[in-house]
Amino acid sequence: MLNKLKNLKEHIAQGKNAITFDASRFNDPVAEQIQWTPLKSGGSNFTTHNLVEVNLSRFEFQPGMKSKMFSFVFIGVGVLVPIFFILNAEGFEGAEIWQMVVFSLVFGGIFIAGGLFSLRSSNKLTVFDKSIGKYWRGKEGPDVKPELMNNENVYDLSGVYALQLISQYVRSDKSSYYIYELNFVLDNLRRVNVMRHGGKVVLRRDAEKLAEFLNKPLWDAAG
Repeated sequence: MLNKLKNLKEHIAQGKNAITFDASRFNDPVAEQIQWTPLKSGGSNFTTHNLVEVNLSRFEFQPGMKSKMFSFVFIGVGVLVPIFFILNAEGFEGAEIWQMVVFSLVFGGIFIAGGLFSLRSSNKLTVFDKSIGKYWRGKEGPDVKPELMNNENVYDLSGVYALQLISQYVRSDKSSYYIYELNFVLDNLRRVNVMRHGGKVVLRRDAEKLAEFLNKPLWDAAG
């Protein structure tokens, strides 16, 4: 019952995320046909990635230092916890010591696994390559593996109609903040998420650079 009430409370709070504005201001009928609600939920309240110009035909969203440091903190805690327990094992004997060692290793292992997962996720590049006309997420793409050229997660840049920038108010028991989401609007009116984090100024700047790079309009409704 409590979980249902909590979910209802979160659902009502998410209602504040709806973008209430007149899409006709973009002077494009397509803008009035697409959704203006977030594609994803959750996310970090800080800037996780920055758009980098690799060369004249390639841009990449690369992980920022804060994103990496967040992962390293988890890994560090996971390493230090067993050491702390072992150094403070004085006064324990026999089975108690082994129980403490096992507990500290399991507890530390959870933090290390979480840190490694976060580091792996944050290290994924988001690539826009005009030389082959493709967009994908990951370190290896069709530029090095031609067999991925028609992969369902590799998109044609020519199919991008516009860029959409929106915001979402995230509320939890501990904190409240805004998340900003950059999406591609495709020719078939489908939307594809490109980037999502809490750095409004940075993501808006990167969205403008990417729109100019692709020569596509940017529909900015982030407020």
